[in-house]
Amino acid sequence: MLGGIFSIRSVGETMAKDETVKSEMISDSDFETGEKQNLMPAVKFNNEIAQSEIMREVNKLPELESNLFFLSVAQLYQEHNHIVKFDSSQIKDVLNYQKHVTNKYWLNKLTKGFERLLSIKQKITRKNIQTGRESTTVVNLFRTATVYHDDLSVEIQVSPEFEYLFNDISNWTRFSLYKYVDIHSVYSKRLFVNLKQYRVVGHRTYGIEEFKEALSIPKSYKPGNIQQKVLDVVSEEMASVFFDFKITKNYLKGVRGRKLGGYTFSWRPEKNSQREIYANVEIQKTWALYSIRSSNYLSTKQKFRAIDRLRGQRLGTTEKNYKRHHPTTYFLEPEDENREKRSVFVRGSLEAIKHYKATELRTLIELYEDMNENGLLYTGDIEDLTIMEYRLLMMKIKSVQKKPENAEKINNNDGTLTSEILDFNNLGQKDLSEARLKAICKEAVKQQFGRKRRKIDHRLLEDKEEFWDDNKQ
Repeated sequence: MLGGIFSIRSVGETMAKDETVKSEMISDSDFETGEKQNLMPAVKFNNEIAQSEIMREVNKLPELESNLFFLSVAQLYQEHNHIVKFDSSQIKDVLNYQKHVTNKYWLNKLTKGFERLLSIKQKITRKNIQTGRESTTVVNLFRTATVYHDDLSVEIQVSPEFEYLFNDISNWTRFSLYKYVDIHSVYSKRLFVNLKQYRVVGHRTYGIEEFKEALSIPKSYKPGNIQQKVLDVVSEEMASVFFDFKITKNYLKGVRGRKLGGYTFSWRPEKNSQREIYANVEIQKTWALYSIRSSNYLSTKQKFRAIDRLRGQRLGTTEKNYKRHHPTTYFLEPEDENREKRSVFVRGSLEAIKHYKATELRTLIELYEDMNENGLLYTGDIEDLTIMEYRLLMMKIKSVQKKPENAEKINNNDGTLTSEILDFNNLGQKDLSEARLKAICKEAVKQQFGRKRRKIDHRLLEDKEEFWDDNKQ
């Protein structure tokens, strides 16, 4: 035992890598323990898992256990045979587990969850080269899991036979743990994991039977059942994780009648260098909302439902709030009666950005600026962008004031408006009053609004100037 009060162990912990099974138990002291200060948000594993018995076992897991599985996988990457330790309070945050429960209840939930994970196993068939003798060994994916009663910390370790699935990988699947957790339908979760193998390809085609097997859909389901219970939900949930997600039905050729042969799922291909995993959950949520709102294949009603699914709300909530309050924001965040009456930021409050690092704030600003150039932002969003630009501008000014040699680097380090509106050389000769800087940011955001759309607008210049007034309402 690892020193904890409660411990679960898999039956495969004594199996050796060759055909011979050692009789002595493996001591926990033989393994190093590495504690995770912060949970890793990136899930990465060998593609071999997708077609294995392991994934079929994972597909049977309920939502919480499924989330726990991929959370554990994310922490095991490049840890080899180390025992990995992490704080269960972080698990609640990452898994967005919002129920107010006692420690005893949460301990019981974790215990049952990891007990379920330790039941995941796979058969390994070997042949002895010398004797020609074949054998089949059943090995559990995880060697051990421990939950401590006092601080509810968790320790987990992969079985030696499966270290290769999470270490030194050449062919892999990678995705954001946060994105996976935000998907609630079991079928959508399964499809998400499958499609992420083709993220840079931008499409994946399945035959009917292949699709059923990949998502563990009952064989008795007819196309109508699949449409109603799987695809209708999938089309809305996948819109938040794949840009321009589309489902195409493929019909068999040369067959009498109109017989369905399978499905093609397509989306905007991701670049190999494209960043899709952010430690800042709010930035990730902002991108998800943008992906939904910009979809070319969802109706307005479906977009409302997709936002409800993303937020874990009752279907119809977003549409109801939209009709009740004329939106002042592209992101359709409802007003909070307890909050000061002001424009609505996607996070519900701008207080959060005070704790953002410059890189996080710049990432969020880049998204807003792109939408601003396309004339998509509403008045509330424009006010929010102005405040964010001012915040980033102040960060840069303070950096230069502390180290003047940073001026040239800051002038050229990003493409945000803050690099355009102020030359950071000779700051001592400039008016850096709060009123002046906020006015500069406001004017820059105003001039940027609709810039891309105005370039292809062939109206007279004086008519183009009306674009701001027509669209800011």
